[in-house]
This record gives sequence, structure tokens and C-alpha cells, in this order.
Amino acid sequence: FAVSLHPGNLIGTDVMRRVPGPLERLIKRFRPSPEEGAQTTLLCATSEEVLAHRGGYYSVMELAEPSAQATPELGAALWERSEAWIAEVP
Repeated sequence: FAVSLHPGNLIGTDVMRRVPGPLERLIKRFRPSPEEGAQTTLLCATSEEVLAHRGGYYSVMELAEPSAQATPELGAALWERSEAWIAEVP
């Protein structure tokens, strides 16, 4: 059983540490808190309802349509590249 989800929050991550200060402050005004951002992850980990949507994509606490860029071809390429990276780990 697997689903994918938008993590909901980048505040406090290494990604946001690389954003210039003024832009980071602006983004923080519109981004959810870490607690709010975690809600979709918790939903997917605990909800019986999610079991009916195996392979689904969740965003902001609900089943959502993935980006048009999320193609099977791109997914296969990511899988292959991930396998290659893992093979390099001692």
C-alpha cells in the first residue's frame, strides 16, 4: 500500500535556509506552520479512508490531482536514478 503527498511545509528545512532573508519572511506569512503542514502526512498514515485510494496523491488533507508533470515516464526515470544512487551507498 502506498500513497504520495505534498509535505505541506518547507519552513525550518534546509530548503528554506537557502532563501534570502526578506523573501523567507514573506513566504513565512503565507505558509502553514509545521504542525499544519504535518496534518496531511498524519492523515495518510492513520486514516482508514486513505486505504480506498491506493496510489493516490494527497495535498492539504485531501485527495488531489498530481501535477501534469508527474508522468509515468518521469516516474520511471526517477526510479532508475534512485536505484543507481542506492547502489553507490556502501
